[in-house]
Amino acid sequence: MDENLQTQLQFMILVISMGCIPIMLFVKPLILSCQHHHKQIKIQSIYPLIKEHVPHSFGELFIHQMIETIEFTLGCVSNTAS
Repeated sequence: MDENLQTQLQFMILVISMGCIPIMLFVKPLILSCQHHHKQIKIQSIYPLIKEHVPHSFGELFIHQMIETIEFTLGCVSNTAS
């Protein structure tokens, strides 16, 4: 009985974590892009050492968020494995 419950719980956590990856990948670039187009807000630089307010293209925001998502996912897998 306990093994069945543990298997179901592990599967549910796996599905939830895999479902969160696209959310982490797409939400931030879409929100920043919509804010920029609708309100004409200058998006802060996505690079922490650059203090300028320079508008960025959606592709640039998406690639930056993809790198951060990969780093976060690899960190979670690494911490879980160790």
